[in-house]
Amino acid sequence: MSTDSFSDNTRKRHIYIDSKLDDLPLTMEAFRVYCHLCRRAGCDNNAFPSYKSIGEACFRGSFPGSSTETLRQKAISAVSELVSWNLITKTPKTKSNGSVSSNQYQLTDIDDWFAFSTKQSSLIRGKNRGSSGGILGGNQGSNGGIPGVVVGEDQGSSGGIPKVYPVKDHPTEVHPLKDAPLATPPAPSTPE
Repeated sequence: MSTDSFSDNTRKRHIYIDSKLDDLPLTMEAFRVYCHLCRRAGCDNNAFPSYKSIGEACFRGSFPGSSTETLRQKAISAVSELVSWNLITKTPKTKSNGSVSSNQYQLTDIDDWFAFSTKQSSLIRGKNRGSSGGILGGNQGSNGGIPGVVVGEDQGSSGGIPKVYPVKDHPTEVHPLKDAPLATPPAPSTPE
């Protein structure tokens, strides 16, 4: 019989999500697949589900009329996104004849996650499709090709992941100081 409390009668949290994971701008599909891989991983942080089983487990409820191949493609895109953030590593397993039999997915340590994705997710819809996305170590671009601006540190995340906002959303405003002393004495006034 399972219990929902510890021996001291305090209630267990059913799910714990680290703020660093919650702060990443993952698509819903990638987040769902990450949760599935965490559940499926053993003590060694490895899981071996097929793309088909990932698609069925993660997306069938939201897309009941979709083909198995469509769900499989969603799984492939979500796994690719997780790899681009280094939340997981993917290692193809091969048969003796050299053909790929399955993939091994290993959950990476939270300290090894990237601050920026190494590529744009194919699951993001709308205007972002043409953007280059984030580059590891660089600024994320906005839709209009304007480079992003890093605004402070996000206080809710472990490690202080900077948030990147497009410049057009946070323009720089200059407010002159009233009655401020001049840096150099003014030129003498000239009679007109």
